[in-house]
Amino acid sequence: MNTYKLKTGIEIEDNRDLGCGVVIKNQTTKYMTLSYSNNNNFYANVSSAWLDMEGLKQLQDELDILRLSIIEAKQILTSPLKIK
Repeated sequence: MNTYKLKTGIEIEDNRDLGCGVVIKNQTTKYMTLSYSNNNNFYANVSSAWLDMEGLKQLQDELDILRLSIIEAKQILTSPLKIK
């Protein structure tokens, strides 16, 4: 098992070597979460909601956070930085 902490604060436990997949922790977003599947790799799981202007701004901020998280999470598969 390897544990990684992304710059966004999201923690990823990589248990694929044990056949147990990936656990994603410490997510603080309201409308979407970072998810993982063997078929799709990392992706944003978006919940449906009615949004006002403030909600739209928060959704946009979360999209930026998850976009950066997906990029970084994919990179750790090839050059991991473990939490110490």
